[in-house]
Amino acid sequence: MRGVCDVDDRVMTSTLVLPRADARPRRRNALTERLRLTAHAAVVAPTALAGVALLPLWLTLVALTPLTVVAPLLLPATWLVRRYADAHRRAAARLLARPVGVPYRRLSRPGVISRITTVLRDPASWRDALWLLLHAVVGFVSALLTLVLLLATAYWLVLPFLVHVAPRAFETSLGFVTLHDAGDAAVLVPLAGIAFQLWWWLTIPLARGRVALDRALLGRHPRPSRPREYAA
Repeated sequence: MRGVCDVDDRVMTSTLVLPRADARPRRRNALTERLRLTAHAAVVAPTALAGVALLPLWLTLVALTPLTVVAPLLLPATWLVRRYADAHRRAAARLLARPVGVPYRRLSRPGVISRITTVLRDPASWRDALWLLLHAVVGFVSALLTLVLLLATAYWLVLPFLVHVAPRAFETSLGFVTLHDAGDAAVLVPLAGIAFQLWWWLTIPLARGRVALDRALLGRHPRPSRPREYAA
């Protein structure tokens, strides 16, 4: 199956660049950058859950590899995992503005058994499996938090208008305030400022953490050099 173990060093780049930790972007561009990163989070949040399906599928097929009839199914499953990982490599490259290398081993010999052996002996295959697990948790939670904070900002801002238009639909008790009219809802507007400030502070660090995870587990890792031996 072509493409399962092939190496592709070509990685796309784009104008969407994740600011460095020591960078201080201009105020007028800072909002645009955070909105773009929030849009990226809107894509990451649902797609991160794909790892919940891909990881058990791949591990199950690995466990069943000794069964000759089932073993060839590992190749298309690996192809799906690696194409999914490639998409996140390209996204990480766009945010980092530099390539994220593809680390998979090349095939040494043709044949299904050779391909399966290469997949199982390739450390990148197992890093992909670990990444699927961590990305499904860390990627989903961090992306969802980014989205929730921005949506909460908008919600608390428009809540007085919504209560004014449809008071019965939004009439509820929040413990410290009961919403009867727009005046009651206006008391909650400061919550929009808190949510916005949290979104402003956390969007870039959360994105940076997701990209660091992707680069650490999905990128190429150079082989450690052997220590030199010196004659006594």
